[in-house]
Amino acid sequence: MKRWLLIGVLALAGLAWAQQRGGSITIAIQTEPAAWDPTQVAGADISRVVYDNVLQGLVKRNPKGEIVPSLATRWTVSNSGLTYTFTLRQGVKFHDGSDFTAQDVLAKFNRARNPDTRASGHLRPDLYRDIVNITSPNPNTVVFSLRQPN
Repeated sequence: MKRWLLIGVLALAGLAWAQQRGGSITIAIQTEPAAWDPTQVAGADISRVVYDNVLQGLVKRNPKGEIVPSLATRWTVSNSGLTYTFTLRQGVKFHDGSDFTAQDVLAKFNRARNPDTRASGHLRPDLYRDIVNITSPNPNTVVFSLRQPN
């Protein structure tokens, strides 16, 4: 039994070492998402395919349900609960090699909060209603100012 386990581990290690960048991957799911933009589509299919495969958030939940870092390495919340300051992970790249910066976070949230975007099919404007302003004091920091604690 130990011998077969060792052979299996060595075979898997060999596959891992043989991996190269590029190529394609096929993922089998029961249904296809209606679109690839989660701000335009509701439903579980988009989250199964897109989140953590294509898109990531500033934070995420771990298997225990705790909020943990993702694209943000740390964050603080003001005593009033009206200001959230996120420090972004450095060294993150987009598929084209460009750097991930605070400007990308601002663009995402400003697009989601834009009434014209919502009119074109945004299904959850309520998610953004308490955001008054989003600023970036430097390329690695994003500050959310809220209307009320949320």
